[in-house]
Amino acid sequence: MNQVLNYTARQERRMASFTGTDTLKEGYPLCYNRDSNTGVTVTSQETDKIYRDTQVEKPASGNLDNFAGVVAPEFDGRTGPCEVELIEAGVCRVWTGAATTINSTDIGIGATYVCIAATNAVPAIAKALVTDASTTAKARLAVLVCPVAVEKTVDNRADCLESIRRLRESLGAVGKGAGDA
Repeated sequence: MNQVLNYTARQERRMASFTGTDTLKEGYPLCYNRDSNTGVTVTSQETDKIYRDTQVEKPASGNLDNFAGVVAPEFDGRTGPCEVELIEAGVCRVWTGAATTINSTDIGIGATYVCIAATNAVPAIAKALVTDASTTAKARLAVLVCPVAVEKTVDNRADCLESIRRLRESLGAVGKGAGDA
């Protein structure tokens, strides 16, 4: 069954705890807090895994391989520390300063809230769905893709590939009504 709602591919979302103190904006990318043990007291490996899978922070050089998702529009303006809903897959706005071309520009995560153009050194997290020559940072429409970093972990690979399959299937159905071929 296609995951389409109002002719839009369904978004994959999850709740997380933002550990920073910044004010969040719709489309800000966040990363899992897997680069530091500062302020973390864990009693077991399982507790540590739960902590690492629920705590998110501002992108920084030590956590870029741990992309979690982008801030959902309903959580725009929240100031951390706070609970936040992340969009992990689907069509959404992504905060970027890169000039974009629809269906061509790959957007990658940088060491700030502002995404950059993807390169061999910067894995893509999204593909632009709008053409905008401006390099002014703002939220631009894009479709999130599974970053290469997630595929490095065996636990997440199957879930990631399944999300991509469902998203592609849904995007193939965009614009088709019930009964359309």
